[in-house]
This record gives sequence, C-alpha cells and structure tokens, in this order.
Amino acid sequence: MLLTSSRYGGTYSDYGLFNASRRVSKNEWWALDNDSGDWATITPGGSEGLLRADSMASVNVPAQGLAFSIGGLVTNRTDSAHKDWNITDGNMLVLKSMLIYNTRKHEVENVTISPLPAQWGGVVEYVPIGKKGVLVLIGGFESENAITAMTGNRLKDMKEIHLYDIHKREWHTQIAQGSIPNNRAFACASVASAPDNSSYNIFVHGGTDGSPTSYSDTYVLSLPSFEWIKADSGSDTQSRLGHNCHMTTRHKILIIGGRGRDQEIPIAGNWGWGACDKYSMINVFDTNTMSWQDFWDPNDGSTKFKVNKGGCRSEDGGATVGKPKSGWGSEAIKMLFESIEPLDGAPKANLTPTDTQGAHGDRGVNHAVRGKVGTVELISMVVIAAAIVA
Repeated sequence: MLLTSSRYGGTYSDYGLFNASRRVSKNEWWALDNDSGDWATITPGGSEGLLRADSMASVNVPAQGLAFSIGGLVTNRTDSAHKDWNITDGNMLVLKSMLIYNTRKHEVENVTISPLPAQWGGVVEYVPIGKKGVLVLIGGFESENAITAMTGNRLKDMKEIHLYDIHKREWHTQIAQGSIPNNRAFACASVASAPDNSSYNIFVHGGTDGSPTSYSDTYVLSLPSFEWIKADSGSDTQSRLGHNCHMTTRHKILIIGGRGRDQEIPIAGNWGWGACDKYSMINVFDTNTMSWQDFWDPNDGSTKFKVNKGGCRSEDGGATVGKPKSGWGSEAIKMLFESIEPLDGAPKANLTPTDTQGAHGDRGVNHAVRGKVGTVELISMVVIAAAIVA
C-alpha cells in the first residue's frame, strides 16, 4: 500500500560547501511504500515547472485525500532555477502560493494564497469543520516583496489566525485573544479534539523570533473560542526551532529534531561545521497533564483527550464558549463554525453553540489528531530530493 504525506521541498544546508557556483539537481518526487519499505520516484500530474522550496507550512489530510504546503523560500540551495534568475547572493524568493497534492490521484495543483502575503516558516493544522474541513495557519514570516533578504524580515502577528475553507477555496482571518504568544516562526504544532468534537486545541511549541533567541514554551489555541492559553514555559534545554511535533493516539506530543538555542544556524554565511545538540533530540509532552515526560511508552496515557474544563462542561467536551469574545471576523467564518452541513466522509451534529450553551453530539471520526508525517501511525511521505552537483 502506497501512503503519502505532506512533506515537500527542502534545502541543502551546508552554506560553506554549497556556494553560489553550485546547482541542486532536478526536482524529483519520491514516495515510500509503507508495507515494503521501498522508495520509488513518481511523476504527479501538474508537477512540471514547480519550484522546490524550503520552510513551507505543511499538513496532511488523509480524510480528504489531500496534502497542503503553504508559502516557502526558494534559494540556490533549493532549486536550480534560482541561479538562472541572477538573484543577488544572499537574497531569496518568497512564495505567495500553496501546493495542493491529491494523494489518491497523485496530482498536484499550485494556487495563490491571496489575499495573504508571501510567507514562510509558519505552522498549519487541519480541523474537521464545514464541508471538507479548514486549515488553520499560524505564525511565520511574511513579505510584501517577492525578493527579500535572509535577515530583517517581519514576523506575522500570532493573534492573526488565517483559515482556509477547503471546500470553497477561500481564505479568512480571525483575531484571537487571551495569552498571545510572542510572534515566532519555525515552531511546531499538533492538534487534539474534544471527545465530542465541540472544540479543537492546537498546541504550538517553540520557535524563534528571527534572532538567536528560540523559545521553549508551549501554547494552546482553542477553537471555536480562538483563545490562546499558555500551557507550559518549558526549560532552556527544550528551546527549539525547525523541529516537528507529532500527536500520538495516547495524546502525547513527540517533539523531534530541530535546533537548540546554543547551536549555530546552518544556513548562516559564517557557519563552519556547526555544533552538536547536547540535549535530547526527542521530547515528550503529555497534553492531558500539561507536563513534560522523561520517557516514552507507546502504551502509556489515555486514548481520550481530556479537555481543559475552563471552556467546557467536562473533560469530555460540551464547549461552553462557542465563539470568540471579540466576535467573528466575518460572516463566512461564523457559518463555518456553526454549520450543520455534514463533513464529507463523516456524520456531523448540529453545531450552533452560544456563549453559555455548549454543543453536544459526535461529529464522527476525529480526523484532526494525525495530521503530520512522522506520527506513529503514518510514516510514509512524498518528498522532493535535493542532491548537490558541481
């Protein structure tokens, strides 16, 4: 059985070796057969001419047979076309586009993200609301210009939450409130749903403000209230950027890889041979106890996510805050969250909660807890290979 996921692109990171005189190889799509463990190249329909980028926000949506990669950077270390454009060394092309990959038909589509600006380094998660679900895009850098320098860029505001209606192919923006995290890029995120699917909780861990500072804290964005909650401050040894978060069926988040605060940035011009991370490359955060664990047991923990009672009647859900305190950003967003239209592929209960009356009922299978490549359940992926050539 061939399974695919959302990972796309990448960069050759050794700046010292990979200088402007080098070229990466041609773009290739690779797929891993999850049963045999064999890799193979594939040629998805619509993939000709696509740019290979780095720092895209990506998510896999198995329920819809789709994967999404948003924004990204193109440099001479990601795509050979960069060299042909005579872009000044040290500058990069920022994408204002999104790739939509159909994992069932093996077709890819390149669409604009307008009215959003070109961007990179954000995180995106999927929540099963509306007819086909919604993408929730958070954080990262943004640029009004297609060509920009690698430093001095503007961080996106963490209180501005961008929503993509997969069915209508429309972008919306909702303003969040609460304990707003510091603006950041290159964080990681995972989502857990209330047992009755009356609320969705997006955990965001770590990231950087673009300086040598990286964060160790963890925040939760609760939907549909769009309330930020600080879950944990973390420790200096857990500060990380460029890492991945993976929610398991036991509602433990595995934080894997990335770079610590005291490590050099591999793409920096003065980078030599780098420094090894002297702390753990894998950390475990229990979303039910809101605490870190110093061990990983795949059989430990609850298969049911226990919701913070502050916004629900019980640990099982029954959300008591059905809309943002500041109001909906638009009528379209309101209709998305209050729609009674069944989600494609799953039954859906009436979701018309008020500030004091929570929604009840089961919206069917929880599609939101296994969205990223690298989870325990999903290991296969589609990638673009980057090889160095003289």
